[in-house]
Amino acid sequence: MPTDSHSYDLLVIGGGISGLGIAYEGARRGLDTVLLEKGTCCRATSDNSMRIIHGGLRYLQSLDIRRTLESLRAQSDLLLQYSSFVKPLACVMPLGRFGLKSRWPVWAGIQFYNQLASWVIPSTMRAARIIAADEVDRRIDVLKGQAPYGALVWHDAIVPQVREFALRLQSDAASYGAKILEGCEVLKIKRQGEAFEVSLRQAQGLTAMQARVLVDASGPWLGRIPVEPPFKRKRAPRGWTKAFNIILNKQVDEVYAIGVSGGRGRLFFTTPREKVSVIGTFHHAFHDNPDNLTVSEQEISEALCAYQQAMPRVKLSLSDVSAVEAGVLPIKRDRPDMPVMYGVEQIHDYDGQIEVLSTKYTTFQVQARRVIEKIVGYGKGADAVVCESTCTKT
Repeated sequence: MPTDSHSYDLLVIGGGISGLGIAYEGARRGLDTVLLEKGTCCRATSDNSMRIIHGGLRYLQSLDIRRTLESLRAQSDLLLQYSSFVKPLACVMPLGRFGLKSRWPVWAGIQFYNQLASWVIPSTMRAARIIAADEVDRRIDVLKGQAPYGALVWHDAIVPQVREFALRLQSDAASYGAKILEGCEVLKIKRQGEAFEVSLRQAQGLTAMQARVLVDASGPWLGRIPVEPPFKRKRAPRGWTKAFNIILNKQVDEVYAIGVSGGRGRLFFTTPREKVSVIGTFHHAFHDNPDNLTVSEQEISEALCAYQQAMPRVKLSLSDVSAVEAGVLPIKRDRPDMPVMYGVEQIHDYDGQIEVLSTKYTTFQVQARRVIEKIVGYGKGADAVVCESTCTKT
């Protein structure tokens, strides 16, 4: 098998949103970087998701101010840095009669949230607010009669065109010298002293590459690549969930992303896209090879039934479904009604082989910086790292 004589500082496996972010940040910091994607970048789970860049409002329920601020800053950075690809998204959610989602707890929460947001988000993003029941009925037909206690209105952001966004991220990474190689399937990872040799299959045939640090950001394919010598993962995911969204051939609402409770801790969102709506996210336990991911007609029917119980004014049948987007996500704990997802990214370092698990668009840049800081911190490729103030595009 021919081997590329060049040894990279950083080799990233997986061209989803996490992998692209890490490749970009590594190259920007001066690491000689290559990314390997067996298909097309951002065409798997990263493409088949709600694509929402949230501002951390949900974290105030648990008084997690650090994560709220982190999400607000990340959202603001993406809106400013990638304004052609990341767009503001108006959201609405009916209030409950009692509990944390009733009027007064929500009112108190958004006063604090708006103060935090005023420090970091663009002034063009409107503050979160509560609207009365009659205003909900007047402005959002599908919620008429479903918000007797009013509704919370706030703004998040969304990536409508993921493929175009991925191409921009690839271009940005390449401008700093990163190589982004699609159609490269990694077959084996072999540790050789302080470096790694990766065997891969390309259209031209079998070949091998070497790198001093390896980051596996392959998502549900994590752990499926043979490693020599083998090692035991200390914090492997407890399981995986098939997460899918249903694309309708009509719009439920042209303006708002609508969030409603589906009972038993579930939350369904209806998000507008051009001339269609996307509803989800629905979950089923997944134990198969991610390459064999499918969503059955029965699963779609069950999802539509659950959604209509939460949104009775929206009448749907299978004929209203134009497509289904599905991906595979790691779960922290499995439950019959709703899996418990990881709230933050998981970064595990096995002496130079770093594995990354993430479920969020919002903080992919934050995650990338943490990974690269870890690499720089223990000196792998440190001779290639330059000061950010002197780093220039090649």
